[in-house]
Amino acid sequence: MLDILAMGVGAGLAFDLAFEVYVKRVSGVLADESRRALSLWKTGVVSRRDALLQMAERTATPEVRRFSDLVVQAIELGAPLAKVLADLAGEMRKKHRADAEERIAKAPVKMLVPTGVLILPAMLIVVMGPVLLELMSEMG
Repeated sequence: MLDILAMGVGAGLAFDLAFEVYVKRVSGVLADESRRALSLWKTGVVSRRDALLQMAERTATPEVRRFSDLVVQAIELGAPLAKVLADLAGEMRKKHRADAEERIAKAPVKMLVPTGVLILPAMLIVVMGPVLLELMSEMG
């Protein structure tokens, strides 16, 4: 979402139009919430600020909350919205990558128990089975 909005605003579209482009072309939970917020502020039910803040409350994720707060602040203060969106998109990409790397680092630890319980006994039977059979035939 952030990349699409940053590209749209950077290309000269107003925030509303860039948001509309995102809503029309993407599907999913975030797009549905964004669609709802867009329709609320376009019909005049609530202001853009309130619609974005309500969207953040409904999704209850820190990323959407941060997006809403930064966009509202940038629009109210007249800050360059394209830069704010591009910086936020880069920050979210880094966070997503760090989360993925953390999950990858935890994978070997999670695989340790199944390996020990399932694979190791089967390997011992395959390796030691012929030796035990040979020993039993010599003794008996």
